[in-house]
Amino acid sequence: MKLLKHLSDTDALTGLSGRHNYNERAQSLYHATRLQGANFGVIVCDIDNFKLYNDTFGHGKGDVVIKKTADVLLSSTRNNDLCFRIGGEEFVVLMKVYDAENLFYAAERMRQGVEALAIPHVTERGIVTLSVGAVMLPPQARDWSYTDAFDYADKQLYAAKHGGRNQTVFEVVKTDQVPVLSLRAKKTLLNPHPNSP
Repeated sequence: MKLLKHLSDTDALTGLSGRHNYNERAQSLYHATRLQGANFGVIVCDIDNFKLYNDTFGHGKGDVVIKKTADVLLSSTRNNDLCFRIGGEEFVVLMKVYDAENLFYAAERMRQGVEALAIPHVTERGIVTLSVGAVMLPPQARDWSYTDAFDYADKQLYAAKHGGRNQTVFEVVKTDQVPVLSLRAKKTLLNPHPNSP
């Protein structure tokens, strides 16, 4: 029975946790951070122009991109962080973080890690890239739930997408004790793919 539960909770392609057990594990980590007075971090990632990639190169190669992206997320996180694949090309990472800088650079490692794979694409940049939205929920934000934090991180992802893709948009939830902090990072490709203009 334990094996069957593990299989149902795990995404077969990537080995990450799947959507089915997201709420249970997210709620558990959220409550742990509240009890410990720690910061709760949410990172939402989406592979840029993934439908175009699938349409151009085929679903088999699309699966390879998803698997490699998942590997980047795992290599960018710690053993006690939670990584999920919640949609076709969308991922979520949940973590207890020391401070805002810690979470921001974790998100940036993910974005830069996918960029460094230099997987050819037919977009202007010429390679597969990742857009990232991240939010830190400080312990003072007592009226925020873990679902509120996810929704807010998803809004940051939307801003990253509409700001040109291949970037990280990050914000700390504002409270009376914690001022708002917004950060945005977008790396310029130093070695663009030959097909890139």
